[in-house]
Amino acid sequence: MKRVLTLYLAVMMLIGLVIPLAGFVTSAGPSSESAELTGFHDVEIEADPPIRPTGIYRPATDENVDITVTTGSTGIDEARLNVSAIRWDGQPVPGLDPSNPGVWSFDISEDGYEATSFLNNVKYFPPGTEVTWNVYLLNYSQPARYSSVNYTYEVRGAWRYNNSFEDAFERNLDMSISPDLPPNAYDPVTITLESEYDDVEIGQAILDLSYRGDESGDGSLPFRNVDPIKGIEEVTIPGFAANTEVDFSIRAWDDPDDASREIESEVYNYTVAAGNIFDEGSFEDNIEITTDPEGVADRETETEVGFGEPVNITIRSRDPQLPIQNAAIEFELDARGMEPQEGVDEFNEISSTEWYYEIDGQAPGVEVKFRIRAFDIMSVDWEDGIVSLDYTYTVSEDPPDAPEEMTYFYVTVFDGEKNEYVSGAHVTIQNETWIWEGHTNVQGAAWPTVGDTLAPREIYYGTYEVTVEYEGLTQNKTFELEPGDDQVDFVFNPAEDPERIIFASPVEMPPYYLIGLCVSSGLAGMIGYLFYNYRRDKDERKGLAAGD
Repeated sequence: MKRVLTLYLAVMMLIGLVIPLAGFVTSAGPSSESAELTGFHDVEIEADPPIRPTGIYRPATDENVDITVTTGSTGIDEARLNVSAIRWDGQPVPGLDPSNPGVWSFDISEDGYEATSFLNNVKYFPPGTEVTWNVYLLNYSQPARYSSVNYTYEVRGAWRYNNSFEDAFERNLDMSISPDLPPNAYDPVTITLESEYDDVEIGQAILDLSYRGDESGDGSLPFRNVDPIKGIEEVTIPGFAANTEVDFSIRAWDDPDDASREIESEVYNYTVAAGNIFDEGSFEDNIEITTDPEGVADRETETEVGFGEPVNITIRSRDPQLPIQNAAIEFELDARGMEPQEGVDEFNEISSTEWYYEIDGQAPGVEVKFRIRAFDIMSVDWEDGIVSLDYTYTVSEDPPDAPEEMTYFYVTVFDGEKNEYVSGAHVTIQNETWIWEGHTNVQGAAWPTVGDTLAPREIYYGTYEVTVEYEGLTQNKTFELEPGDDQVDFVFNPAEDPERIIFASPVEMPPYYLIGLCVSSGLAGMIGYLFYNYRRDKDERKGLAAGD
C-alpha cells in the first residue's frame, strides 16, 4: 500500500497538478490550438448554447455557457476548464483577479465517464468580452491525458469596435441627418441613431453642441428613444438664425453604467444658410401672383369682373425651397356715395410655398383695391412683411348675358296662422341632374345662389321638385319654370279667411347681400341696396315681377 501511494505522489509531482474545487479559479492557461490526445478515446465536448471552435454563436449578457464532456472507454479522474478573457477595451476582465487566465473545475459523474461545468457570463464577463477556453482531462491510473482545441466566443450586447478603431462610431452606429446640412434659417436639424447590429442596443447617447452668431452658447442634448423595437434614438438641434456657426459631436454608450464603453463621433460643423428669408428685392421679385379671373393683379390695364363674381388670388414663392410663413390681404371697397370701407384678412395655406385668398363677389360698380403682405420665417412684427404693389379692379354694372332659357327663381314661405312670411324654413330645389339647398331669409324668401355668396344664380327653364320643411311640416311641389315665372309660394297653417293671405312679390323683399371681407353693416346695407335696385330694374325689363 505504501508503494502504491508513493507511485501516485510521484505521478502527481511529475505533471505538476493541483486538483481545484468546483468553480474555483486558479492560474493556468489554455492549451495550444490543436487537440492533444494520450490514452483517451472518443472524447465528445458539447456546449449549450452551441459554442464551437469555428462557430459564430454569441451568448447574451445574461446567458451562461454549460459544458458537458463524455469519454468512451477511459474514465475521467480530473477535468479542468482553462479560461482566458479579454474585455472590449483589450484589458483583462477584473472578475478573474488575482490571476487571469484562470481555471474552472468540472463535476465528474459517479461512473467517471462524464464531466460538467459552466462559464459564468453573468458574473464574470460583461458585454463585448472575448472568452477563450479549452478542456483538459486526466486519468491517474493509466496514466492518460487530453487537451482540446481552443473555443472562443464573444458576449453579446456590446459595440463590435472600440475606440482603438479610428472609425469606431461609424462602424457601430448608423447615423442620419435631416435636412441635409447646412439647414436654412430657423430650420431644426434632426439626428437619428440606430445600432448596426440587432443584438446591440444603444444604452445612452448625448449630443454636445456649440453655436456662435447673433446668439452664442454651448450645451448638451440627450437622445430619446423613438422606436423601442428597433432601438432608434433621436435628437433635434433647434433652428438658428442665418449665418450662425454650429458644431456638434455625439457620444454613445452600449452600457451607460460603464464609462469605458463610450464611443465618440467626429465633430460636425455647418453655417446656417440664408434660406427661408425673402431677398432684399420687391414683393414681386420674391413672390408670383396669379388671379382668377386673370388680369386682376395687372397694373397695366383696367380690369373689370362680373357682379357677384368671386376673385381668387394665389401667391407662390419664386424659390421652391423658400416657404411663406403667412400672408394677409389689405383691402378697400369703394362704392359711389359711400365712405370707403377698409379691412384685413388672412390668406389660406395650400402648401408651405403657396397660399390663396378668395374675394367674395361684390355689388355692381364697387371698386376693389388691395395689396398683399407676406411674411418669412424671420418675420416677427406686422412691419416685417414684404408688401406688394396696390392693385385695383372694378365690378361691372351690367350682369353677364345669360341664355334666353334661363331666369331667376324664388321660393317664399308664409305662415297663415302668424300671418307673416317666415325665416329659417329649409328649402330644396332639384331636378334629375342638379340640387340646391338653403333657408329662407328674414323676408321669408330663398333662391339658388352663386357658390357660398348670396348672389342669385340663374337656372334653366324646366321641371323642378321644390321641398319646404318648416316646424316639423313638409310640403312638396312640382314646379314648371317657364318664361314669366320666377316665384313659387308655400303656405303653412292656412288661415280660416283666405283673404288674409297676401303674397308679396320678391321685388318687395330685397335680400341683403352680406358679402365677405369683414364688410361693415353699413357697407352690407349699401351692397344690398344696390342689388335690390339692380333686381327691380331687371324685373321691370323682363316683365317677370309678381303681379305683372
